[in-house]
Amino acid sequence: MKTVIKFISPGFFPFTICLFLIVFIVLYRILNLPSPQELILLIEKWFNQYGLWLLFFAALIEGFFVIGMYFPGSLAIALAVYTLGKTPIDLFYIGGISFIAFLIANILNYYLGKYGYYKFLLLIGKKKTIDKMKNTMLKHGNRTFFFTGFFPNFIAITSVCAGISNLNILKTIYLQATSLLFWVTVWTITGSFIIKQVNLQDNNQSLYILGVIFLWGVYLVVKENIKTKRN
Repeated sequence: MKTVIKFISPGFFPFTICLFLIVFIVLYRILNLPSPQELILLIEKWFNQYGLWLLFFAALIEGFFVIGMYFPGSLAIALAVYTLGKTPIDLFYIGGISFIAFLIANILNYYLGKYGYYKFLLLIGKKKTIDKMKNTMLKHGNRTFFFTGFFPNFIAITSVCAGISNLNILKTIYLQATSLLFWVTVWTITGSFIIKQVNLQDNNQSLYILGVIFLWGVYLVVKENIKTKRN
């Protein structure tokens, strides 16, 4: 058993994210809560009724670690553009509100990593994992935030990692803000042209994300074990 744990330990972080997401999906289905497709139809109705106030809370929830993984990437922006984006001014408000909500969510994700996940990793003796994350964030910080910013679920993970590695909060907010500003603008403008051509009603979004994160863990395990053998 110890040998197995040692073998998969390089992928510990993504594997635990997978575990949290599986538990969330199972509980969601046990409680018979609405499917993503049903939620989309419901949220469209709410958008027409409550407008931009709903967009703020929807984007806030979507940007939060694990919970947001149940929904398609940038669903809040996509549905807001679809139902409310009638004029350039509407798109400006949609982009601005989404940006503020996603930024607040990712600041919370940072503190979740710093005070929640950080203590959890220390409790189970994974200080080595924390040190690796710290080195990775210091080495690739700017690029990591930028390239994960296109997808709310992935920048949420990056923000948690930043908290775990104790990256400076002001630097983190700056990186989050610049990345989100760029990608929210792209999503909003792109959405205004193509969103009505795209089918958002896919019940398997969370399973796709689960698969990507699991493959990330497998990659880390294989990479570390190849490196060990070479040494």
